[in-house]
Amino acid sequence: MSIARALAVVGIAVGLAACSGAPTARQLGQNALDAMGGAERVQRVNTLTMKGGVGTRYRHGQSVKVGDAEPAGMLKNVIETLDRVNNRAALDYELQIGAFGQHRREILTKTADGRAVGLEDVGGRPLAVMSPSGLFSWGTQNSPEFLLKRNVIGIVMAAADTPSTEQPQTRDFAGTPHAFGTTRLASGETIGLYFNPQTKLLDGYETTDTESMLGDQPSVYTLADYRDVAGVQLPHKITIVKGGKPYSDVQFASAAVNDANALAVFLVPAAADAEADKAIAAGDYSPVTIVRISDGVYFARAYSHNSLVVEFPSYLAVVEAAYTDAQSATLARVLTEQFPKKPIRYAAVTHYHYDHTGGVRGLAAA
Repeated sequence: MSIARALAVVGIAVGLAACSGAPTARQLGQNALDAMGGAERVQRVNTLTMKGGVGTRYRHGQSVKVGDAEPAGMLKNVIETLDRVNNRAALDYELQIGAFGQHRREILTKTADGRAVGLEDVGGRPLAVMSPSGLFSWGTQNSPEFLLKRNVIGIVMAAADTPSTEQPQTRDFAGTPHAFGTTRLASGETIGLYFNPQTKLLDGYETTDTESMLGDQPSVYTLADYRDVAGVQLPHKITIVKGGKPYSDVQFASAAVNDANALAVFLVPAAADAEADKAIAAGDYSPVTIVRISDGVYFARAYSHNSLVVEFPSYLAVVEAAYTDAQSATLARVLTEQFPKKPIRYAAVTHYHYDHTGGVRGLAAA
């Protein structure tokens, strides 16, 4: 161990020992709140908008051949909007993977009477309404739901309010010693927190993310480039590693708090009210329409990725388990209504890309 490193470890230990009473993870959270601008200011952040992001999404499941390295997806014009009060979140970004490019928005929102729905807006297509479980993102996260669970404000506030009496440890994070503690989030999950011993700010955290395609992934989030935003220190660079491999990173140019104009992204158009009611009533829902192609062959047209249905004398076969389990659940319901005596017996997947296999578990369950 170098002298500088040894002194850093000693410094953390002395700092912890200097706390009145037994040091706890709660004290680390309260210190972080103070460093961010004070509990009162931080608690007043109801809406947070991160703007002008550029970065990379490394995991799309889009390699040409099995075993090939995945091509990186380049992200630009990333806007992430968090409405903490109403539990709403939105991802807005442009994605470029090789020659393929899209402008996408995935929005976790609520109807006027407070019922949760998802909106997906992919360049040039009509706005799609679905259940929250139907949202699938190629942005910095798997779904806007992660913004609700993984935002620095909610995490630090949870740490500052934790009843835990655990004593902080000294652990390495990003190559330097940090004060480490744990807290329990409102979602019920326990996450590990790394606090910078000099700035007192939260430098990162570790948790388990449940991905629609990757499953349960041990995940590490690194927060950097803290800047003052209306009196609150907020990180403008976020790096995510899942399963020990780079997942995404984004560098934001600016941020805004409590911008009333930012809430417009969460509005459900009046023309979509009927579809929103359908999504809410169905539970897991994503728009699917069955179109007959010829005798025994049907096109399952979805909002983004489609399937083919082949009718046999006593069962059905589906080609492509596309996108999400919510889409699979909807397809299964529609087919049960149209073919009440013919169960889905086979699902054929043409290739392993995530957007063509994301609903395979849902079809297997059906």
